[in-house]
Amino acid sequence: FSSCELFFRFNNDRNFDAACSDVPLHKINGALFWETIPKSSKLSECFPRWKNFRALGLVISPSTPAQEIAEALFEGVRAYEHFAQSANADEVLRSIAFSLAADASFLESIAKIKALRSLWFQIAQAYGHSDYVATELHIHARSLAVSDGAYAPHENMLKSTFAAMAATAAGCDSLTIEAEIDTPLFQRWTTNVSHILREESYFGRVANPVTGAYTVEMISDAIGKKAWEIFQHNINAS
Repeated sequence: FSSCELFFRFNNDRNFDAACSDVPLHKINGALFWETIPKSSKLSECFPRWKNFRALGLVISPSTPAQEIAEALFEGVRAYEHFAQSANADEVLRSIAFSLAADASFLESIAKIKALRSLWFQIAQAYGHSDYVATELHIHARSLAVSDGAYAPHENMLKSTFAAMAATAAGCDSLTIEAEIDTPLFQRWTTNVSHILREESYFGRVANPVTGAYTVEMISDAIGKKAWEIFQHNINAS
């Protein structure tokens, strides 16, 4: 299991115990991604055992960049406070990950991921985790399949390539590209997009390729400020 990462997605925690009981997750790198914050008390027992596996991955619904970041911060804080009551707070924090949609809006997709990483770091500091560094947050990017007759029949190949390039340049930790149709051919080209970017274009070998780029920093700052305003409003209203 050491040579790959595995990710699982749950829409609830009803079958969590049965699904994970026979899987040696302590030997795996990856994450569980939840569509809603899990309530299972069994999950608290997993934080100290799953050192390289993020048990509290949260799926964020597609929206505007600022809305997505604000939702991620809000749900992340809720998950942290819920589990920190019964588990080690530091282990809970390091178990949190986020899954965001990446699209063909190249600069916005880059800025969104960078802004989320920066703001979550600020939240970690506010909770007193002074040794937490921004790169510890696992961000999963997913390119959702779309249908656009103007670019058919290869619209998703083009869109997914732009989305994958943006997510990788922004520093995402993992990437999923959805196929428009669940057939071997379409599954193969979705896999090939990431393979070509990694093995032939070497996107994964350049660290922080957009760091210091004025346009990216400006957009990230604008999105981050708007997201923080929405987040504060949601916290005050809850």
